[in-house]
Amino acid sequence: MAKTVHLCLGGSGAHTLAEMLENRSDHRMVIVNEGFGLGPLSDIDQPAGMAARAAWWNQMRKAAHRDQWAPDFADHVGLTDLAQAPDHDEIATIWCGANANEQILLRAVCHAWAKTPLWISEVIKAQPYDRYQKAVGACPEWVLRKMETLARPLTQQERDELAADWLRLTQERHLLRLYENGEISGCDEMLYDEALLAQCTRVFKKAIIIAGHVMGANMGLVGDTFLFYRIRQLVEGGVLETQGFAEDFGQTLVRVA
Repeated sequence: MAKTVHLCLGGSGAHTLAEMLENRSDHRMVIVNEGFGLGPLSDIDQPAGMAARAAWWNQMRKAAHRDQWAPDFADHVGLTDLAQAPDHDEIATIWCGANANEQILLRAVCHAWAKTPLWISEVIKAQPYDRYQKAVGACPEWVLRKMETLARPLTQQERDELAADWLRLTQERHLLRLYENGEISGCDEMLYDEALLAQCTRVFKKAIIIAGHVMGANMGLVGDTFLFYRIRQLVEGGVLETQGFAEDFGQTLVRVA
């Protein structure tokens, strides 16, 4: 078996994968601490583009009272975690689910690691009928083991098309991206506002309850930090009102203004 670099997004999936790969001397991990489904990607290969992306993420996190994460993000913007390509005698396996973050990572790797033999290990191959396991992070270790047995090399045509799609994404100015029917589509960041407002009445509710309903209806597509950010934007726009903001934003009471 060739020396293998296992590439995945940071989070619970990376922890599970690390446990699975423990004691394999010819295997190592590269963890990408990015979220390509959110925020600007335009000109991401330039300092100005990276700065704009970091600024948007910091704004979002601060609005959701999660600014304590912001300093770490600056070290991982864009393709920073992919700057060092694997050695010439290594292959790379990309662990990938059916969601925008992991699918865009796949495209970014095809662009950044053009000379590395690339394999793909897909959630959909191991769990084709489970709509709740669209992300590597949602999979237990036994599913990851099954995914590994079903991993396959990417063809040159696939690599070329995926790399070209990465370049397309970096030329667009969308702030939100979805993965549907095998394609990445850009959306306005207000995409979930209507769904959030549908959960609001003149009675105060906790923000976590409002966001939780929207997350449940869009399993694996959107997280609470982004939804808290959008709730904050709706408050600042006068559409919603609060009784102040709780230190834990999820506990903030929100209602229709």
